[in-house]
Amino acid sequence: MKKRLQAAVLKETGLRISGLASLYCHFLLLSLKWMNPGAVGVWLIPTEWMSVNYGNVIRSFLAERVRLLRIHRFASEDVRFSDALVSSCVVWFRNAPPSDSALFTTGTDMSKPERSETIGIELLRKPGKWPPINADSDPDVPKVGDYFTIRRGIATGDNPFFVIPEETVSGRGIPHEFLKPILPSPRHLETDSIIADSSGVPENVKRLFLLDCTDHEYEKLPGPVQAYLAEGEGLTSKKKLCAGRARWYDQEQRTPASILCSYMGRGDGAGAPVRFILNESNAIVTNSYLMLYPKGAMRRILSTSAENRRQAWQILRAIPPSEFRIAGRCYGGGLQKMEPRELGNLRCPRLADWLRECDGTIYREEENGQLLLAMEAKGRYATSK
Repeated sequence: MKKRLQAAVLKETGLRISGLASLYCHFLLLSLKWMNPGAVGVWLIPTEWMSVNYGNVIRSFLAERVRLLRIHRFASEDVRFSDALVSSCVVWFRNAPPSDSALFTTGTDMSKPERSETIGIELLRKPGKWPPINADSDPDVPKVGDYFTIRRGIATGDNPFFVIPEETVSGRGIPHEFLKPILPSPRHLETDSIIADSSGVPENVKRLFLLDCTDHEYEKLPGPVQAYLAEGEGLTSKKKLCAGRARWYDQEQRTPASILCSYMGRGDGAGAPVRFILNESNAIVTNSYLMLYPKGAMRRILSTSAENRRQAWQILRAIPPSEFRIAGRCYGGGLQKMEPRELGNLRCPRLADWLRECDGTIYREEENGQLLLAMEAKGRYATSK
């Protein structure tokens, strides 16, 4: 069905729509063929197209091919369909040339919106999510990605098999050289501050270990490891991720990160929808987390002391919930999600202020691909990639 509709969209509109797009996206594009000049189309649809990459073609269509009149978004907690947990919006457009602007509203009642904003069509034509950040806002406001490289945690291919409780490790006699400490999933993590024992293993959460035999041939592994892997030769080794590896039990490699983020959550209305976690252990994480690796001045500052790491963590935790709604994406029931790039776009000017306060470092400027750190205390520039 999607292949047929993709071909129809290309034929009728000249637009190439992603196979990831839901069927309503194809139907919306094709609806123009049914409309007389001046006719108005009104759609009640999910909101995902406003923020995801596959929605680029929909946003371009509404900004360039028709006259976008209005988009009304219901709150993500305001689920409009009893059989589908999706956030919803209503889109009005006319079969006519674009006008100079469109109306964006939000609230429970379309006739009495809680918020209204008229956005220029030129701003809507720029790449990015809808609604775009207000044109009057400072485009140079510091963001999390200015200070951290963000990577997703590892995808093991089969968490129940590769993530092993401490008691199983002891009972099976698996050598520690083939194990890495790993945190439980965010829903099972009851603290936002991980402390470690003298060996770097978390001591205030359930102690779990990743079986990591990467780059080791099966025949050269110790007997207890061979015996454990033999139990996964059937179901686990055939799973998609595992089957695509050079050795089905190889694992992605990550170094521990001192700050983590649970990339999905609902929040409570007053607090952030996702959690920032201070990790003072050697534990890595699965792909239910994002890992924040400091760079530039931030790397130097955080390597100085545990207190600096704690202060940076507290600054991230204090980011207002409204910023997450701008940078991330919302789903039905209030669920919010932050992909690595979206977390990087999360605005946090307090980090810049804090860096200025640390060690007399003036806020960095980007120049010719180099980060120039003006060292006020020493009266010179230190350059780093």
